[in-house]
Amino acid sequence: MKDNDDLPTLSWRRRLLLLALGVVTALVVVTIMLAGPGGVRMRPPPDAARCVAGQTVGCVGGTVNVIVAPAASPASAAGPAARPAPTTPSAAASRPGSTR
Repeated sequence: MKDNDDLPTLSWRRRLLLLALGVVTALVVVTIMLAGPGGVRMRPPPDAARCVAGQTVGCVGGTVNVIVAPAASPASAAGPAARPAPTTPSAAASRPGSTR
């Protein structure tokens, strides 16, 4: 195993450069973390038609149709073990406390 004496020593300029790079990197990271989320704010072109009351298509601020897969019902998602057994009218009538 090598000793630390085998490693070349760093000059004071190299040490100062590494210290400055470390400080600048830390400042950049902290600045990015503290800055709020932003983005490019897109403005509509000046000649774009604005939506009038009740208008939903063909204007700036209108709606867009989105195709979404239907959600599964909770009973089918639970699986066969969680489903109650089907009842027949004769079984429901024979239960105690039944109003039928």
